Amino acid sequence: MYKVFFITFGCKVNQYETECMRADLVYRGFDIAETSDSADVIIVNSCTVTASGDSKSCYTLRKLRRKDPDVLIVLTGCMPQASPETVGSILEADIIVGTKDRSLIPDLIVEFFEKKQRLVKISGYGTSDSFEELAHSSFSGKTRAFVKIQDGCNQF
Repeated sequence: MYKVFFITFGCKVNQYETECMRADLVYRGFDIAETSDSADVIIVNSCTVTASGDSKSCYTLRKLRRKDPDVLIVLTGCMPQASPETVGSILEADIIVGTKDRSLIPDLIVEFFEKKQRLVKISGYGTSDSFEELAHSSFSGKTRAFVKIQDGCNQF
């Protein structure tokens, strides 16, 4: 299966969600790459709390694309969720997923490799939406677990 590498920006919620995505991908048969150089897929979990958060994510996407034009780059997290009308123009990302649809990432990766077609999936939040179910049983490199109490910055 494909080897996946993660880059995470932002808060502890993003760290938690990256761990959940990692566990889901491993469960679905993907391998975890130790470095971006050995990856088939790089997932950037973005933050948009500040303008510098957006800048770091965009800089990283450009750098990754220049370094390896053939690697599959997935942009997820708060940046696409907060600005769905503008992130579609970020051509460095092959797949763009908002915070509400991260559980679809494994299927979108497989679909991308089958069709070789850019995919953008950003669903808006409603006032009665519940949290996306992302769960796992261990935290790599952490001595304490996280308890998720929000989606993004303002979906408590």
